[in-house]
Amino acid sequence: MNAKVSFINNKLPDFDRVKKLIDLAAKENMFANRGPLYRILADKFADHFRLNSTTTITPCANAGIALEGMARLLASQTGRNLKWVGSAFSFQNLGRGYFWDMDFVDCTEQGLLDLDAIKRIPKENYDGIILVNPLGYTIISKSTLILHGKRISSYY
Repeated sequence: MNAKVSFINNKLPDFDRVKKLIDLAAKENMFANRGPLYRILADKFADHFRLNSTTTITPCANAGIALEGMARLLASQTGRNLKWVGSAFSFQNLGRGYFWDMDFVDCTEQGLLDLDAIKRIPKENYDGIILVNPLGYTIISKSTLILHGKRISSYY
């Protein structure tokens, strides 16, 4: 199929800008894992969100990785692996890797987590809910971790 999707504009990278960014990495010989671009991105986010120096920003490749990072942090804080449940319409890393044993429920016609389906699962079968809002239908963030009924963190 070669048809273009009409609502997506052609986007070409600014190759001069890309070269400048690569040159920064080349200067330090560090192209990943806390290199100059990582630090620049973290600083820009901290400035944008007006965070103080006691808050640390950790840039991630995508929200799925951020969710896993937070789930692992919560597990280490509780001293055990946590059991998660979430919507079948979600990020691709859910249900595999770290989240291999996660339970899924169906979603509503709007693509949101079916709360009635969650209520049918015995509470002792899970510790927390991963709530994902991939289409931006609600005022919640793009994804949220809820542990024992309390919102723990949100990702935008």
